[in-house]
Amino acid sequence: MLNRILDRRFLCIAAGTPLVVIIAMAVGEQALLLRLKAQASSRPPTPLTVRFNERIGTGDKTFEKQLVISIRSDGSESELRRGWSPVSGTIEERYTVRDMSARVRVAVDTPTASKTTYPLEEGHMRAILAKRNDCSPPQNAPSKQILGTTAYQVVRALPDPGNTIREAWVAPDAGCLALVERFTQQSNGQSVVMTERIATELTWGEPASTYFAIPAGYVEREPSAVMIERSRRYPGAPAGKLQVQDDAYRSANKK
Repeated sequence: MLNRILDRRFLCIAAGTPLVVIIAMAVGEQALLLRLKAQASSRPPTPLTVRFNERIGTGDKTFEKQLVISIRSDGSESELRRGWSPVSGTIEERYTVRDMSARVRVAVDTPTASKTTYPLEEGHMRAILAKRNDCSPPQNAPSKQILGTTAYQVVRALPDPGNTIREAWVAPDAGCLALVERFTQQSNGQSVVMTERIATELTWGEPASTYFAIPAGYVEREPSAVMIERSRRYPGAPAGKLQVQDDAYRSANKK
């Protein structure tokens, strides 16, 4: 089903995820948590779909993939990633849907036909709406046109041992998305780009419903069960125990 909504083009993924990726994800989640008490803007989100190319890592630990972020006018969001997996030897897709109407966040793992569902509390819903309308540019920030909309540069040092610098070009009219984003670290006295995301296509209007569809028949699994199922289907895949993630899943679903 998802293949119909994605380009036939794909980019290869090499094994390994560098620390900066984990840091970037943690920073994004922390930003969301900091907004939990924020009040949602009265301005409805701008519906759109943005395609990105992502490159993560350096040297033989580099892998690339496609990312599609979709935002609906009710504030629902979908983030879909697609790329080659050396473990399964196939093109794999994973995506996360934050459905405001159903009040759930669902992580979908197509290689294992799994879904992992969390309820969306009222505070989370307000935070999702607020972050799409709260990105006023810093004073005197450089700006430029990217895919027909104005984006402002934001540069920030992250609190990590690698002295990571995040450079983002954020577009207020495009759901406050960073249309260009780079994470760099110092290596042998040089600045090395560890993670890069560049928007390649921006489409205004309500996104295709297929980006938000949860495939029928997918099995509800907690995070570590997804990894176990993956290692069962693909013996070369790790089957790590994700105790913290499992505890959070069970707590959210009161299991």
